[in-house]
Amino acid sequence: MSTIRAVVAGCGSIWPVWDRMLRDRGVPVLGFVDPEPSRAATAAVGFTGAKPFAGIREALSELAAANPSLLVNLTPPAAHAEVTMAALRAGLDVISEKPLAADLADGLRVVAAARSAGRSVSVMQNRRHEAAFGPLAEFAVALPGPVYVSCDFFVPWTYGGFRDEMASPLLEDLLIHPMDQARCLVAAEPEWVFCHESTIAGSWMAGDAVVTSAVGFADGSVFGYRGSWCGGGKKTSWNGRWRVSAHHCSAHWDGEHAAYVVESELDDASRPTGRCSRRILGPPDAGAVTGHERGLDEILGALAGRRPSRTDAAANLHSVAMIAAARASAAGHRIVALREVYADAERRR
Repeated sequence: MSTIRAVVAGCGSIWPVWDRMLRDRGVPVLGFVDPEPSRAATAAVGFTGAKPFAGIREALSELAAANPSLLVNLTPPAAHAEVTMAALRAGLDVISEKPLAADLADGLRVVAAARSAGRSVSVMQNRRHEAAFGPLAEFAVALPGPVYVSCDFFVPWTYGGFRDEMASPLLEDLLIHPMDQARCLVAAEPEWVFCHESTIAGSWMAGDAVVTSAVGFADGSVFGYRGSWCGGGKKTSWNGRWRVSAHHCSAHWDGEHAAYVVESELDDASRPTGRCSRRILGPPDAGAVTGHERGLDEILGALAGRRPSRTDAAANLHSVAMIAAARASAAGHRIVALREVYADAERRR
């Protein structure tokens, strides 16, 4: 990756993940940007010649002579669009942590700016790149629709920090992962979202950290999601527990082991009998390779080939729109169509 010269914006809790990945792939970093000078300075120590900066514009201006080609955007979600736009104006490609933007209107602006600049913007949707999820998605997306997809996520958030005080921690911070993954499992595009937020008695989190949601797709498929960050008892994995239900089979993934499918024999009326067979949907490959690493390799390969990545900004807009619709649904206690949130975002961009 010698042709890439990166600038990293954001040196918070996610930076150690990217530190190792960029080192392993030989990506040189010219500068680090963080409003806390000590964090930028600490990150810069590990990369020869890298300089710390407090602001993105200062960094891009001072580093222009070194000809950086890529911005790695690890800033908080609220800053994603502003930082990405600054990089595009400076002629850089961008890899951003999820989400593309905190607001759909900003996401539309980023897509338009990338197209105008002739640059690439890709989003790190690492959950869709998990090794065991790939075979599940390959199997599910080939099923004739409509199908029913479900995901249960029950993990208590016990790590403190800003999420404890968020009004909508699960919706705003984590829900985009399963929403994006559901798009990989259904061949049709999403059309509407219902979302309800609630809590559990005794919760230590200030906001509503329970989400019940459903997404409807153009072919009639439905994705149902149940998640909680504020309850004890038996936990799921951080990837959740997935099921894809079709006429003759069900596919399953517990978020940790290989996915598998259970297929029913059918009677003369095409109804499932009690006899079933089970088969593994391909073992997870390269077991030590994380979804982040697989996602980064896919994006870097796309940059090298000057082609859109699987999570190119334009392709990722529907994932952002699903969260926008979920937010509107939770606020208005109603089903919200994606065309509605797109229309609103177009008016505001």
